Amino acid sequence: MTIVACPVPSNARLCAEVSAGSTWPTTTLEFSSRSALKLRYRIIRPDNSGLYISPEADSRVVAPGGSDEIRMFPLGSALQAEYAFQLGLATASVRRIVVRIPNLQAALQARASRSSEAVEAMVQFLGSQPDPVAFNSLSVSEKNRALADAAHGFIASNSLELPDHENWIVTADTLSRIGMAETAITALQTAETKSPEITQSASVRNLAAVLSAQSGKHDVLDPAVIPSVGLGEIKIQDSDLVYATAAQREKWSILSERLERLSGFKSEALMIKGDVLDAGGDKAKAAQLYQRAIEVKPTPRLNNKLERARNRAG
Repeated sequence: MTIVACPVPSNARLCAEVSAGSTWPTTTLEFSSRSALKLRYRIIRPDNSGLYISPEADSRVVAPGGSDEIRMFPLGSALQAEYAFQLGLATASVRRIVVRIPNLQAALQARASRSSEAVEAMVQFLGSQPDPVAFNSLSVSEKNRALADAAHGFIASNSLELPDHENWIVTADTLSRIGMAETAITALQTAETKSPEITQSASVRNLAAVLSAQSGKHDVLDPAVIPSVGLGEIKIQDSDLVYATAAQREKWSILSERLERLSGFKSEALMIKGDVLDAGGDKAKAAQLYQRAIEVKPTPRLNNKLERARNRAG
């Protein structure tokens, strides 16, 4: 996947295009100070954006002769072809930075691959337990922690050298799209523990709001920093499974079978089974599974999926 970040109008000294492979949609914008003076700049973040911008601190200083870089990657259920933010430079006017994903279809397929590989990591983790009975006896919270660790292990070993708290953010985003909102909440709270400044990011606050709307839980992050949204206000693209191959969908089916054996995860298992059927075109059977999942553990996300499946089934 390729992401391009350039000021408007374009300036070659501040323009970066990075091909980040097939899985990791990350790009950087580098600043260099060629004078004997410090370069001061501000990252002016939009209030509502699906683009994660790192570092989290808004004001930055580049030492004389030194350099600094901004990392960017998209978060949330709906990828966009274009994102934007602004930079305030001490020696110039505010510059608008546009971040483009030139091939949105390729980006969606790459995201589906990342989700499917995280699914495979959790399948392998669950299958490797020497004492499945002992593992199942753990609390739901402990099992969520173990599953989040398994997904994070895959993501951290395949990321483009992201700091660990950012790997946890990507883990939360990925788990959210897989259909494991409570495991995703565990991952996002781990990211916050490692770097409390992440709550300054609008994209992280929006991700927390999405997880809150999906799960019905209101303690994802500090409630004071999370915008209040309902699922009806969230732009939702088709499930990653729509862009997955048949072999990748099979991994999701195996995960649903493994989760169904875990106490406290039957609702998630049924929802993922429904997602596989929905992606394959069987909306009616998907709706039946969503209904069963709601009977086990009702959540706003399941209600939303049931309504959409029934509407599409006619």
